[in-house]
Amino acid sequence: MYPEKFWRKLQGETVNNQYHLQEFLGCGGYGAVYKANEVIRDRLIREIAIKLIASEDDKKKAEEQLNELTAAVNLQHENLIRSYTAGSCEIKGDKYLFIVMEIATTTLEKQRKTEKLSITEVQKIVQATAAVLNYLHNSDPRKVHRDIKPANLLYAADKWKVSDLGLLREIGTNSLRTQDIKGTPSYVPPESYQGGVVGTGWDMWSLGIMTAEILTGTLPFTGNTDQELMKKIIEEEPEIDWSKIPEPFTAIVRGCLKKERENRWTAEQVLTALTPSPELTVPSPERSRRGIPDPGRIDQLLASISAPTPEPKPVAAETTRVISAVGMDYINLQNLLAAKKWKEADQETARVMLKVAGREKEGWLDISSIDNFPCEDLRTIDQLWVKYSNGRFGFSVQKRIYQSLGGTREYNQEVWSKYGDKVGWRKNNSWLYYNDLTFSEKAPEAHLPCWELVWWYGVSGVLFSRVETCRL
Repeated sequence: MYPEKFWRKLQGETVNNQYHLQEFLGCGGYGAVYKANEVIRDRLIREIAIKLIASEDDKKKAEEQLNELTAAVNLQHENLIRSYTAGSCEIKGDKYLFIVMEIATTTLEKQRKTEKLSITEVQKIVQATAAVLNYLHNSDPRKVHRDIKPANLLYAADKWKVSDLGLLREIGTNSLRTQDIKGTPSYVPPESYQGGVVGTGWDMWSLGIMTAEILTGTLPFTGNTDQELMKKIIEEEPEIDWSKIPEPFTAIVRGCLKKERENRWTAEQVLTALTPSPELTVPSPERSRRGIPDPGRIDQLLASISAPTPEPKPVAAETTRVISAVGMDYINLQNLLAAKKWKEADQETARVMLKVAGREKEGWLDISSIDNFPCEDLRTIDQLWVKYSNGRFGFSVQKRIYQSLGGTREYNQEVWSKYGDKVGWRKNNSWLYYNDLTFSEKAPEAHLPCWELVWWYGVSGVLFSRVETCRL
């Protein structure tokens, strides 16, 4: 083990006369990462990150280090940190191995400490991690990362990416046992203490821990000592504030944190649950229990609209009555829409609807809150959108578009997909993330509002049904 001050002293040194260590970024016991300049013939080629690993004399440990280098440069996935090359070097008489990597702008560990992550960002993080795990778990031979945690999720090239393959193990077709319990204690599964079983379930447990942590701000298992922590992980249920975890993350966390590793969700199941396309989403008993409709039935809910309604016309200023049954102030929404600040207006729509429904703490709307949403407030929100978009945006516009595509009470996957294509929520047969939507008047008709917590969690249909009930 080497202290941080040891690694910091290497800042300013040069690796093989090519990589100039500019800034110390962080370290573990046997390695450190630096921001560096790649220089050839006195010309700066690019800025990179370089990981230095103190060479081991022990044959087994030396082999594990070479395995990390081999994996880093040969495993390729869009959500794995890209490694350009690897090698060995000597600095101040000490021998090191090194990996040259793409540089990241931040880590998840730093990001979650400086700002609250949006649900959309959490979705991207969990999906990126699950995609890498699915790749590793299904590669030949199968592999287990064993160290999934916020510090090993980096943001590079506009994507969240998994890093640090130092604990990667090949397991072939079966799990294996190890006497060497490695990993970060708060993220390792029960079996790590019970015979040291290494299997794909190890990573899934870690993913469940990380997902709960970034949504609630606290770890599900804590202890004053390693022994106390171990006892809780093996014997007790996680301490989680479930009110802070919306679907589909509730189902994901519960699925990943099952004590029996054979019963845990796979990475493929997590990806399926996070896929916006309703036909690809895994139904969740937890979703039904909490009154949140399954995405696979979104179009069935949308189809509850009984009959087409006339195309809405822009509302004249003098006829736009800003009314609220609960005393909500809509002046900010009106001002944002009048200024054509569409994204801010979309987010303000989310804020006022959550406040009207008394769901600010939860952060999303359930079936009951939508079914009881005051018609006066729903009408005000819709009329403001219709008015300032010149009839292009609004809940009533969206309802009409869905009906025009043949939506009925009967579930129809094809109709829902066509609806997503029509309003611009899908491109190339894939559903878009919230930040990839078009927040301008050039967006397709009915593109907005598209508040992420409405359409993503499958309550758009209930909302549109309420629009029908309120005769908008």
